[in-house]
Amino acid sequence: MHHIVMGLKFLHDHGILHRSLSATCIGIDEDHEIKLRNWGRATFIETVPETENSEVGDKKMFFLAPGIISGECDFNPNLDIWSLGILAL
Repeated sequence: MHHIVMGLKFLHDHGILHRSLSATCIGIDEDHEIKLRNWGRATFIETVPETENSEVGDKKMFFLAPGIISGECDFNPNLDIWSLGILAL
């Protein structure tokens, strides 16, 4: 978990939100290093993307912050932290 947190810190320090963190977005390379994958929803923190419609059947919805699902949120690092907390459960 520490490596995932450090990866998110690096992204947030560079103004990037992953916005789709889930168990399927975490991989381990041949050197046994944790890698974050699936950058389809990633965005810069200062960029406010258009409202997205997430399908109810999408398994990743369980990891998404409520504000992303409803389309009513400020795009900030708290979105990734929510997903990290769900992942830790």
